[in-house]
Amino acid sequence: MSPGTRSLSVRTPHGLPAAPQLPGVLARFAEVAGIEAALKIAEARGGTRIYIPGRLPEGHWLVATVGPEAARKIARDMATNHGGDYVLVPMGPHSSSAQRWRRMRQMFADGHSRREIAAACGVHERTVQMHRNRLAEMPRVKAQTDQLPLL
Repeated sequence: MSPGTRSLSVRTPHGLPAAPQLPGVLARFAEVAGIEAALKIAEARGGTRIYIPGRLPEGHWLVATVGPEAARKIARDMATNHGGDYVLVPMGPHSSSAQRWRRMRQMFADGHSRREIAAACGVHERTVQMHRNRLAEMPRVKAQTDQLPLL
């Protein structure tokens, strides 16, 4: 297991044992608020940089995602002398890479932002940019990507 990764025993929806490897801040969220909260955050915001305030305003996305108690625990843990903190949320378990790639291509064509694509496809914003660059280099789609908005 790599540094900053923690193995947590959980059960799958079918009741089978599972032990996801949670990297970095997801392991921290799981320790503070539970594995379910960490996985929900990864699903909702994985691959993006988020700000977690020291005090959660009413209607904050974190409360809606993990519930008020778990959100308060995470906010309290992330609090700094200046209030909250920015973190890059690692990816959680998501669909296959081929499905993500197809979805990214469609979202590029539809003019979505890098952040929107990252959130929808469950990848980092850097991955979206890397795929956008690769797509632009492909000769058969070069003409199509010349029309894509800058991300």
